Amino acid sequence: KQWYQRRVAITAGELNKNSLFTTDTGSDDIKSFNGRLVNYELVILYSIGPTVYKIVLSENDASFRSLGILITTSEEINKLEFFNDELVYASSNLTIVSFVPHQCGKYADCESCTELRDPHCGWCTLQNECTTLSQCTIKPDLWTKSSSECLEIDITDDNIDVMSGINLNVSALYITLPTDLKYTCEFTSPADPAEVHITNGSYSGSEIHCAVPVISRINSGLMLLDVSILYENVSIGMSTVRYHRCDLYTECSNCSGVNKFCSWCPLEGTCSKEADAICVEYKVTAPENCPAITEIQPPKLSRDTIKNVVVNVDYLPEYQFRDVYQCMISSRLNSSLTRLFKISDSSTNDTVFCDGVQVDQEFPEYNAKESKIDISIVYGSVCQTY
Repeated sequence: KQWYQRRVAITAGELNKNSLFTTDTGSDDIKSFNGRLVNYELVILYSIGPTVYKIVLSENDASFRSLGILITTSEEINKLEFFNDELVYASSNLTIVSFVPHQCGKYADCESCTELRDPHCGWCTLQNECTTLSQCTIKPDLWTKSSSECLEIDITDDNIDVMSGINLNVSALYITLPTDLKYTCEFTSPADPAEVHITNGSYSGSEIHCAVPVISRINSGLMLLDVSILYENVSIGMSTVRYHRCDLYTECSNCSGVNKFCSWCPLEGTCSKEADAICVEYKVTAPENCPAITEIQPPKLSRDTIKNVVVNVDYLPEYQFRDVYQCMISSRLNSSLTRLFKISDSSTNDTVFCDGVQVDQEFPEYNAKESKIDISIVYGSVCQTY
């Protein structure tokens, strides 16, 4: 009833200061005031000295809510007059100034814009800015005053292979975008501002399909990229994806399991999106399944002594076993110095018998009282276990 009576008073131009303000609100200090219905809410502007304040009464509000100071002039204001919803005149004894009765432009995101609950302000989705309804010229039906209608971008699978060029499905939540407009997708790297790629996007149902660019400048296995959905070169939503380039992972533990695209080929020592024919049976997709040495017997070798070494291993691919695997020792002091040794016919994929292992005089470790060397199981020239 209170809101209805005040709405009638505004409509009829019969504002009365004493009926709107009490002494508790400092009505004796109020020099001028005026009100207007804006988007079905009652907006009151009033001045104390040279300062103009804004308060609002909605239909469900028990009392006015304050939206703070709008402007402060150089002189005491005697009169306030609405020219229209978006322009107000304030007059003093000597001057007249005009101003807009809102501060929509200071709010940079949908949440802060709509949580303000200013009758003048709402979020213009396709312009990506807080505006009045009249300022929202692109699809004003997507102008919203409700935080529950703020557009959010959701990427259900945020692990993408950068070399694939596949489509990225981006869900538009809480709002239905027009299907007859042209959207584009912008991929940018927070770590490298020069890395910007724009691809075409298409909207259907509740998803925007973005063509994933092929990125050649990535120099590590993983890169985080921001994905923005653009309309008319204006970002209307953003999310983040994890971009992988499989061929840059150099170890099985880093490659396997990083995403659904990458797998380790132990027979080639490579990480790839799609396993080669030779690797399809033995590809590793989980780091716990990477080939590894678990024990070596004997743990020590003497110089000039030829030893048969037993190497216990996990997850060594059983591929034409005796024909392709060898044992290799390598110097830690000279990385280019290695020796290859045959394996016994009795070797299996979990126990490898290395025949005739010897550290010769060319090894820098030969003359040391005690030193360490590395032993590996190799397929061709590819190290399988270490």
